[in-house]
Amino acid sequence: MRAIVPASWPAMLGRLLLLGSIETAYALVTRLCFPRYFSGIELELYTTAARLLTIPLYWSLFRPLIHRRSLQREAVRMPSLHFGIAALLLVPVVFGNDDRPGFTIRVVFALTSFVVGLREELVYRAILQNLLEEKLGRFGAILLASTIFALYHYGSESALNYSLQRFLELFVFGCIFGLIYRISGSLLLVAILHSILDLIYAVSPVVHRPLSRAGEVWAEVAVLLIFLGWARKCRRHAAEQSLHQ
Repeated sequence: MRAIVPASWPAMLGRLLLLGSIETAYALVTRLCFPRYFSGIELELYTTAARLLTIPLYWSLFRPLIHRRSLQREAVRMPSLHFGIAALLLVPVVFGNDDRPGFTIRVVFALTSFVVGLREELVYRAILQNLLEEKLGRFGAILLASTIFALYHYGSESALNYSLQRFLELFVFGCIFGLIYRISGSLLLVAILHSILDLIYAVSPVVHRPLSRAGEVWAEVAVLLIFLGWARKCRRHAAEQSLHQ
């Protein structure tokens, strides 16, 4: 893992302002402008084009932050991580009931999930979480980045779908992604997991009679506890290795 050199407050605030400005412009275009002219599949495709345009922009502007972490192979190989991933992917299978109208719409949303997963993990984990960690520490950064991640989805959800429960679902998912990214050091891993989750939700319900969404938050918290156990094992393993060196 690369050494983190804390930036000054003005430097950090300047980067946060740059990030916020780009995200605000993106939100205005995709949530206020595009819906005036497009709807349904067309809207999703044009929004995906806008997502694709922002990815290289972020990559060029925040490259040092994005490359800050490196893959921790020992952490990724641990069985507890694999068990947590299996439990995580089971959540949308047993609770997912988005029931999007029409086969074509489901396919389009499923395919665009991979762009959504990469873009959101790039922004909220590789850039925002790394940036916040310089001043807030790892747990403070995960919590605040996850809060912003959950609030960000308010504008992309209908008034009926976005509720306190929806906020909590997104917040816990954000904490899970943030923890996996912080310990594994792999942006690719969290981007793939995020994409697969969105894909499953896009084609849901997967099971004939999915469970009520009322219990989903508690299921996510249980999954988060699994990953916290994995993180603890990783810290113990790293401590043992340092003692033997």
